[in-house]
Amino acid sequence: NAAHQLRTPLTVLAANIDMMSDAAVAAKLRYDVDLMSRIVTQLLLVARLENLNICVDERVELSSMVREAAENLGPLAISTQKTLEVDEPMNPVFVRGNARAVVAAVSNLIENALNHSPPGGAVKIRVTANPSIEVLDSGPGVPQHMREKIFERFWRGESSREGAGLGLAIVRRIMRALRGDISVADAPGGGAKFSLDFPVFSGES
Repeated sequence: NAAHQLRTPLTVLAANIDMMSDAAVAAKLRYDVDLMSRIVTQLLLVARLENLNICVDERVELSSMVREAAENLGPLAISTQKTLEVDEPMNPVFVRGNARAVVAAVSNLIENALNHSPPGGAVKIRVTANPSIEVLDSGPGVPQHMREKIFERFWRGESSREGAGLGLAIVRRIMRALRGDISVADAPGGGAKFSLDFPVFSGES
């Protein structure tokens, strides 16, 4: 309820910021409002995941989900001087799941990767036939002893500068609802690689 009530004043605040004459100050304030809005969205998603069962009967094509998430977060990447790179296989990769839930999971992973990548760095998102979605950042990586703790709700690492520590907990909750899993490993060349692993699709309907 609290998160829901915050949406209206944030919307009003954003509208007033857009009318400011000082573009530099407005841009900084708008960035902060956008960050708060994303945290509110995460809080609402947590509440819905706790109280509702996710329908997992949809036929979902992973590449289109990745493109949607990347397009939505493109402005954030640009504003933080980072790039998003999407790598898709030649053939479509289908899973049984829920389109909105998959986009939410990938979006949270991309935002996490952007948060931990330095300016000028790249976040790579690729779809594999396993079926899986991998998100690779150019940050410091995740030490072995922290690779389970980072999925705990409200946990934030020392290198995390933003957010409420909800993104990775949300992703794990979504993947378990989709009967899949999430894991983290070292990315080739440095950084972290997060993998969303889905059950093998076994039908065409």
